[in-house]
Amino acid sequence: MRVELESARRKAERELMKLPFVHGIATTNDREAIVVFVESEEQAQMIPLEYAGFPVEVFVTGKIEALSLVAPLVKRTERFRPAPGGVSIGHYTITAGTLGSRVYDSRTGARLILSNNHVLAATNRGEPGDPILQPGPYDGGTMKDMIARLLRFVRLLPPPTYNRVDCAVAMPIMNAYLSDEILGIGVVNEENFNPEVGMTVFKSGRTTGVTSGKITYTNATVKVWYGGGRYYIFGDQIVTTFMARGGDSGSLLVDEDHRAVGLLFAGSSRVTVHNRIEYVCRELGVTFSRMKVRPPKIKKEYLIAAGAFIASTALTYYIARRWLR
Repeated sequence: MRVELESARRKAERELMKLPFVHGIATTNDREAIVVFVESEEQAQMIPLEYAGFPVEVFVTGKIEALSLVAPLVKRTERFRPAPGGVSIGHYTITAGTLGSRVYDSRTGARLILSNNHVLAATNRGEPGDPILQPGPYDGGTMKDMIARLLRFVRLLPPPTYNRVDCAVAMPIMNAYLSDEILGIGVVNEENFNPEVGMTVFKSGRTTGVTSGKITYTNATVKVWYGGGRYYIFGDQIVTTFMARGGDSGSLLVDEDHRAVGLLFAGSSRVTVHNRIEYVCRELGVTFSRMKVRPPKIKKEYLIAAGAFIASTALTYYIARRWLR
């Protein structure tokens, strides 16, 4: 039955997501049903009670948007050195978002700053090497507050392409400028790649500080608006109860064991949406656990050749010394 349900879900994504007031599609884990996210109660009446042979449940989410700036409810907009997760940060051309967490480059082991593409890379407009300010420009950050430079990001692709992540990393200009801790949460050194419906989760953000919520869906496809009439479609997203406001974008979502679960990037007045941390780590090439970077292995034949060269050079030197005497 799950195969038929997933087939019906994909059909609903292709057809129902074309409607301007439909903002997402998901399926339930405990019931064989298709869930349709709509903007208002009035629009809920326009959704059929059954679709492709499966019952339809309507979930009024409001309009889901990338969380643009609002005034902070807690004081996390000052300059921090070292800067922890949960404070104001941003590309030098934007307003401000949230520094999510310290992560490690999977290849080099370097400590990096994790947040959203739309926070660190100005929604695809950034270039590697661009200045990253802490606090963000809206919160008074200037070039004197540069904490890092943009390293890499995952480009957002327009519809009909499905995106998995809105994420980016930056390289601190000094290692000492970045803290391992997240304000109000602590140090995160592990990932949880298996989020479950009903799980209690937490985040620490620039605007609303530490908040908690419950995971309601783990497989949602959502339409997220980025201003100027633009939207992007994201597949396989985590949806939670309301946890964030504008400026909290980039916050790390963690479980009760302080393991990374997701990366907050969008929401409405009723729900908050997060990328799965599995996709974030994979696409950016990062990890939360400290890695021991090993020197590259040297092939045995290279060692033999090098030894032979050294021996030959030593012998030549010895013969030359004897000859010159």
